[in-house]
Amino acid sequence: MEIRTAVGGALIHRLDTENGGLHVDGPDGVIRIRVEAEESSAWTALAGVYDLEVVWPDGTVTRLIESQVQVSPEVTTGE
Repeated sequence: MEIRTAVGGALIHRLDTENGGLHVDGPDGVIRIRVEAEESSAWTALAGVYDLEVVWPDGTVTRLIESQVQVSPEVTTGE
C-alpha cells in the first residue's frame, strides 16, 4: 500500500507486511492497516491518494482498493 501526494506523486508513506503496516489475519484474509501516530504526525502532506495491491506468489498484482486520504492533525496536545 502506498500513500502519495497524487497519482504518480511523491511518496508519503508505504505500508506492507514486511514493515508491519499491513497484517493479513485468518483464513478469510482480513487485512489490517496500521499507521502509528509517530509516523503520521511527521507527514508534511495532509492530503493524497492511496491504493492497496496484493502481489500473489505467481507475481500477479491485484489492486483491492483505491481512494483519497485526508489527514486531520490532532488539535489537543495533552499539555
